[in-house]
Amino acid sequence: MAWSRVVLLSVVALLTLSASPVNAQTHHCGDIQLVFRNPDLQPGGDGKIHAQGQFFAQFQAIGAGADKIAVFGFSFSPLPVQTDESTTCAAPVWVSGAYIPNYRADLNPDDGFFIPLITPLVPDGEYNAAVHAYDANNNELARFWTLAVVDNCDDSAPGGRCDGDAAQNLKHDKTAPWPMILPGDGKPLEGHKLTIEFGEALASFSVHLNGKDVTAQMKEWPGRVWDADLTPDYGPNGLGGKLPQCTAPAPVQSCIKYGPAYEFTDRDLTSADTIHVEAVDLAGNKAVKDIHIGSSVDGGAITQGIPILVDSVETLEQQAEPGHSAVFKFTITNQGAGDGHPFADATVPGGWTFEWQPTHVVVGPGETKKQELVVNVPAGAAHGLYKVNATLNYRAGSEDKVLTQQLTVGVGASTAGEAAKASAQAASGAKASPLPLPFVALAFALLARRRRA
Repeated sequence: MAWSRVVLLSVVALLTLSASPVNAQTHHCGDIQLVFRNPDLQPGGDGKIHAQGQFFAQFQAIGAGADKIAVFGFSFSPLPVQTDESTTCAAPVWVSGAYIPNYRADLNPDDGFFIPLITPLVPDGEYNAAVHAYDANNNELARFWTLAVVDNCDDSAPGGRCDGDAAQNLKHDKTAPWPMILPGDGKPLEGHKLTIEFGEALASFSVHLNGKDVTAQMKEWPGRVWDADLTPDYGPNGLGGKLPQCTAPAPVQSCIKYGPAYEFTDRDLTSADTIHVEAVDLAGNKAVKDIHIGSSVDGGAITQGIPILVDSVETLEQQAEPGHSAVFKFTITNQGAGDGHPFADATVPGGWTFEWQPTHVVVGPGETKKQELVVNVPAGAAHGLYKVNATLNYRAGSEDKVLTQQLTVGVGASTAGEAAKASAQAASGAKASPLPLPFVALAFALLARRRRA
């Protein structure tokens, strides 16, 4: 096929090539932009991606023809030979030293493009890692490759492997548990309303639906099994040809459930729903993922030149003393193919003020921008929990889109009783107001003082 140079817009790098590190080792072929979605898999100061642990890697395709992608394949070379577009894109076969082509593949675009990875399966060292996009006839439509560093073992010598040492693997795990959320990342699974799958064991997780904590309503779900071996299983250059995943017995194929899975069964989701997921793995790495169902991209393929913005906030709750400020740190990512111009606003309790820093950001295709909402608490504010509604409004083609985050500012010491009352208010749609300390807590305080006297 005829290759042409394109501008790689990497959501993972949060940068365009013009803003990438001068020594960034990222390369690309084809007219379709292949984009990482994991926010922590980005080139570091050395221009290389440092990937350590077990996780789902999510990809997205942007540009005309992106909807023709039927398969995402993943390859790697244990010999990090420097190759660039001038020689590699013209070659019919991607060769970079000794390599394993298409040792992992995503054969179903309906649920988004995800590749499960377990880096301890390979020795420590540097690799060329590539993602390939194929159509239904095995034609390679696009390719992206980069230098990646794997360092799972305490032994500093390259070539070490410690996949059987759980303690070392946990110590060196640097990759957050990026979830797969359906619908949102793709179409809902048949027979399910909302499913969330993780690529590794978790220490904790939470789910908010339209700002309401529904973690307790998430039911454990058996989930699906995923490819977990080094056998090439798809692609015209793969040794395994079109070997279907998880059908042949071990040791040819090994398929496992990578991490916990949950489902929400209360109701079907609509285009107005937003989902906020936070998860922490056993090593303490944290993932935060927000999806607005109405702005999501089923299958991860974008063909129209319109912005598709997704926002996330570092935490939904902040504490602040009277006369001080609560700062909410936002991340805005453009998953579309046109410039996004989000206009930020907020509603706060009477007598309070707020400001966005910066006041306005422009988010180009594939870019991620940071913005902070500073909520100023009056000096005379009573202790309690206060609701803040943050909104980002932007234009997508002929439609007006609104992203909403329902936040909470805790002023002074909050109690479990206050939190329960705040949750009840949120569920009933009651107007936010300061929540006084419960009478029982005050009674205990007076009783303790009387005993001390």
